[in-house]
Amino acid sequence: MMTPEEALQKVISIIGGQTTLARHLGITYQSVHGWTVCPADRVLDLERLTDTQVTRHQLRPDVFTRAA
Repeated sequence: MMTPEEALQKVISIIGGQTTLARHLGITYQSVHGWTVCPADRVLDLERLTDTQVTRHQLRPDVFTRAA
């Protein structure tokens, strides 16, 4: 099972780095660099950017329950 921290790192790897992820989200690199886990308001964006390779539940299991 992947931790939320590992899920975020997987997203960053898939997208091609923190700078690229920040560009896709329209935010600064420094914002992404400061994340230890994905902010809840960005989870759906990251899920979409990875074409669901990383799910919302993996990114924030405290906010999104596992799909039935």
